[in-house]
Amino acid sequence: MCPFDNTWLDAFMEHNYVNMDFISIHSADQAVLDVDEESLAQFITAQSDSFFFSIKLRSPVNYERVEEQLKKTFGKHFIPFTDISTNQKLISVSWYNSTHKLTYRRYIPAL
Repeated sequence: MCPFDNTWLDAFMEHNYVNMDFISIHSADQAVLDVDEESLAQFITAQSDSFFFSIKLRSPVNYERVEEQLKKTFGKHFIPFTDISTNQKLISVSWYNSTHKLTYRRYIPAL
């Protein structure tokens, strides 16, 4: 079970955390991705222009479910990012696949 009980985003928003540069969540259950996509977009928009948000999921990961979660969470307000570097807001979600290879998806806010 996710230690944040999926209220981590609500807590940041309730306390008006804005203009941050970096957040890192390590060894998280993939349930950490089960957040309201509108709220996440609003939260990311309120951060600094160079904001970096890293989520590292704890193994084992249900690969089919994580892909569905990523589509739901990031599909509407974010676009996949495949370049090497950016000078803009960036969200990175990573996990180890069944062959122990690091897998990740990166997103930037849609304009």
